[in-house]
Amino acid sequence: MRGAALSVLAALAAACAAATPAASVTHVTTKAATKPAAKATRQPAAKRTQVMTYSPFAPDGSVRRGFHVIATRTAQCSGSNLAESAYRCFLDQGLADRTTLIDPCYLSPGSPTELMCVGEPKKELVKVTTDEPPAANVPGQPPLIHDPWLIRLTDGQVCVDAPGAELYRKDIGRLDWFCPRGSVWGELDRSHRMWTARYQSGQATVRTLASVTVRPVRVTKVWF
Repeated sequence: MRGAALSVLAALAAACAAATPAASVTHVTTKAATKPAAKATRQPAAKRTQVMTYSPFAPDGSVRRGFHVIATRTAQCSGSNLAESAYRCFLDQGLADRTTLIDPCYLSPGSPTELMCVGEPKKELVKVTTDEPPAANVPGQPPLIHDPWLIRLTDGQVCVDAPGAELYRKDIGRLDWFCPRGSVWGELDRSHRMWTARYQSGQATVRTLASVTVRPVRVTKVWF
């Protein structure tokens, strides 16, 4: 996990994807076919970016399948800097890697003083309890959150918001998302049904900033 200077992020998994029910099949007995079977056709690519609301909880209030709690802590929590519906929590006792600040955290449907904070690596959660219900963000007031904190690119990479990143170049903007094999710079282009991002292969440093090159890639799914 990242240290106290950076928010601990990332649930880079497809926990938000809805399951697709299996289609029923009717078996019919016929005479021998006189024509060769048709070749399977490739499914058409997605034509619109899916906009999702992230939650580590299943509809019944339990933790989603595939996630597991790695620690339990007490904390003081307030509105998240990453997601309007979430919180950021300062732990009373740090984790094994000395992390003391986690963002985002999500209020449990069954308790106003229990939260699940998204850890790293993916699918790890920290269970947090507070003395009283935490104060949520006020819509329309700072911090104003306009961007998703998780995005999935067309190659399957899931990228997480990088609030502590300080790299910036006038022509491509700020380094805004960390990806497993690269970075996304500047704001997402939402002018079309399928959003696009400025993607850089590999990771940049202050020393290599001037030579960074980006290319447009499609964004298939985002989580707020």
